[in-house]
Amino acid sequence: MSEIVARYREVLPELPEPREDAEKLGKDIAARWKSKPERQSLEWWGWFFALVREHPYLMGEVEQWRAGLAWLVCRANMDKVLGGHYLTRDQMGDPKRAQGEVVRETKSWSLEEYEQMRAERAREQAQDKSG
Repeated sequence: MSEIVARYREVLPELPEPREDAEKLGKDIAARWKSKPERQSLEWWGWFFALVREHPYLMGEVEQWRAGLAWLVCRANMDKVLGGHYLTRDQMGDPKRAQGEVVRETKSWSLEEYEQMRAERAREQAQDKSG
């Protein structure tokens, strides 16, 4: 568990320090580790945390809330992140991202603006599928 916490801190230093009950956090991490063979490596966890970095909502760039380690390792939340439930910077059309710049500053988005962008993206995807 300590290696995964260290990887979280390394890849996502902007997110909150884990302050949750260590026993529960350890159980949740162990459960996610055991759930699939590919998750049984630190490389996978580094990839997962890098994936989280690509989602402005999870990084606190959309509203005041930011994801924490305990939230990320909750099964339902991890499934949402891995399932593409949250828009990435590329999907949101972040011009700095498109130019290859590292984006670390936060951007203030209202929840309404975020939901509007998600709806527009869903419409575009539906149009692409329908031909």
